[in-house]
Amino acid sequence: MFLLVTAVAAFLAVAPVQDGPRGPDPARLSREERIRVLRQRAWEVTAFPIRGGLRLDGRLDEAEWDEAAPVADFYQRERNEGLPATERTEVRVLYDATSLYIGFRCFDSRPEKVRARAMFRDESGTAEDLVSIMLDAYNDHRSAIQLVTNANGLMEDLLQTGETRETRDANWDAVWYARGSRNARGWEAEVAVPFRSLRFESPGDGGEVVFGIGFKRNIPRKNEEVYWPFVPNDSSWYRPGELGHLRGLRGITPGRSAELRPYVLGGAKYDAARGGTDGRSEAGLDFKWGINSGLTADFTFNTDFAQEEADIQQINLTRFSLFFPEKRQFFLEGERMFQFGVPKEAELVFTRRIGLSENGEVIPVAGGARLTGRQGRYGIGAMSIQTASEQGRPSENFTVVRVRRDVLSRSSVGALVAGRQGGGRSDRVAGADMSFFVKDAWIGEAFWARRFASDTPAGTHGGYARFGYERDRWGANYRYSDFGENFTPGTGYVRRPDSRGNSADLRFSPRPNLEAVRQFSLGTSVTYVTSQKNVLETRSREAHFAAIFESGDILTFTFDNQLESIARPFLLRRGVALPPGAYRFNTFTSRFESFSRRYARVKLSYVTGGFWSGERDSISAEPIWRVHRNLDLSGSYKADWIRLPQGRFTTQLVTSRVVFVLRNNMALNTLCQYNSDTRQFSTYARFRWIFKPGSDFFVVYSETDERSGFFSGVRNRALTVKLNYLFAF
Repeated sequence: MFLLVTAVAAFLAVAPVQDGPRGPDPARLSREERIRVLRQRAWEVTAFPIRGGLRLDGRLDEAEWDEAAPVADFYQRERNEGLPATERTEVRVLYDATSLYIGFRCFDSRPEKVRARAMFRDESGTAEDLVSIMLDAYNDHRSAIQLVTNANGLMEDLLQTGETRETRDANWDAVWYARGSRNARGWEAEVAVPFRSLRFESPGDGGEVVFGIGFKRNIPRKNEEVYWPFVPNDSSWYRPGELGHLRGLRGITPGRSAELRPYVLGGAKYDAARGGTDGRSEAGLDFKWGINSGLTADFTFNTDFAQEEADIQQINLTRFSLFFPEKRQFFLEGERMFQFGVPKEAELVFTRRIGLSENGEVIPVAGGARLTGRQGRYGIGAMSIQTASEQGRPSENFTVVRVRRDVLSRSSVGALVAGRQGGGRSDRVAGADMSFFVKDAWIGEAFWARRFASDTPAGTHGGYARFGYERDRWGANYRYSDFGENFTPGTGYVRRPDSRGNSADLRFSPRPNLEAVRQFSLGTSVTYVTSQKNVLETRSREAHFAAIFESGDILTFTFDNQLESIARPFLLRRGVALPPGAYRFNTFTSRFESFSRRYARVKLSYVTGGFWSGERDSISAEPIWRVHRNLDLSGSYKADWIRLPQGRFTTQLVTSRVVFVLRNNMALNTLCQYNSDTRQFSTYARFRWIFKPGSDFFVVYSETDERSGFFSGVRNRALTVKLNYLFAF
């Protein structure tokens, strides 16, 4: 066996790097041998220079494409880990002085089965036949951009700033181009990326520039994803360190462009509380400047967020404040550079504090500046935003400075200083953090911070640590948190101040030799949370079982033994208050998720068991149906039936979304919601026309109605028309 592995490795070492291996049949090797051989390969592709640009039409019919050597050795993950793809894919890379061109030929034995309905900019193509490009222009194995397209020329771009799916920034946008087409052999796609949209170090003397690069193809009808370079189940496509290398680039320079994006808007708003309609007309601008190959500065004046989608409503049946995610594009772009803390639990930078009140009312943003990017081994994020004074609310300044430094091959240390000042009050927080990845499986991360505010001299500390082991088959984590009673930074969000938490979990995820099941997952976790005075407030002992079927469907069962202790009466709902005491109860949850790569899919869940001093039954459903390339339907329904000694009540939350995609650059998005707890029905509709990359025309309508029995009254409504136009220099 040793001789066989040696022979395969030797062959791969001398074979042309842009062709598939022609050695022994990989199916005859064991899984471990396949992975070992593929991991030892040098994965490289060479870009072919051309003199002029290409006609981007989604067809690889120009002679230049045939002159470039193809990459064709794609490999599977999951069930058939390390085996060649079942459908052939060829990728070729060209370039000229201004742009990088990547062409895909996706052959398919059943071309009529190729799926292509998504086409609007940044639309999710979950159920599509897709190709993805991961490009690390810095070639530092720390970050990368991901470009996704299909046979319709879909354009979805993301920024990868970490090593997991959760560290993708889906709100990052760049100027690039894509076109696709179908043919009798399958489908093709062409992608063009201007070098001015990338940041990299240029040698300046005509020397070679090397990018990190990787390709992926999704074949949803087979539940198959194939990769170049090969990525094993123990790793992740989202890890920039798994990329191969793009060589042969010479005589290219990175972008240092400047972009000016002014806007004008007009509209009207009716407010029932004031009993009148107010007109609105405004103008403002954003300015972006590429300072050097790594740093970008953004300036904004009279910032407006009229085109941003309304919040998805929630019903709170807990004793903690709800978390609403940021949706404003200005703050979403580059948000990963400022992230510090534990997402949704303790975030020291939570940008919804800027320009929004506690109940979601808009506070005008007068202007601000932001600096983001990399300089050598340092990641830098600095931001200062000034809100305007309005209706007795004082003007405030929000300032954040965030620095990270790369250490070792995959680890980092960092620091943050943030402050909120205005109205005679100052609130600052400072902290340091670190994250370490050792031998591909061991993870360690921690932060410590302190809040400085004149009116809260004590209990202002916050800390967190996690140590874990993550592999495809096994996983284990231990977490510790410690948040003082006054650790509530004015720039951040802390779900549970005045707490100390300890939690541990263990997971076993075997891949059985069963025709219908791809993987099982069995796990258990224990969580204890006390107050700062060591009084037990929450205990959770949970066990779960999940089956991931070869069809892509997932079935999960969870049992949770809980204890909740409260020292003061807790108002669960109007007219329903829980007295102080310790509450012990058990809950059982079952969930079903149909395969995410189907056009019609659904998520279902049912929860039953104890709830504080009584019982609860809860159901939820989230159907999604991509009816046609021009029509996408989705929604959700959640209902809770609560039975307590203090009273019985039912809550319902209904959401409906309809998206009409008229063209690749034109869509109408509608969102309707009903909340039985607040008895409000809300409607949101947005028409968007991207008449050129970076330039948009919006028409936005929103309305909130209050219902009482069969009658309803308008609480507020608004209509806004907005135009953004991009000037690039």
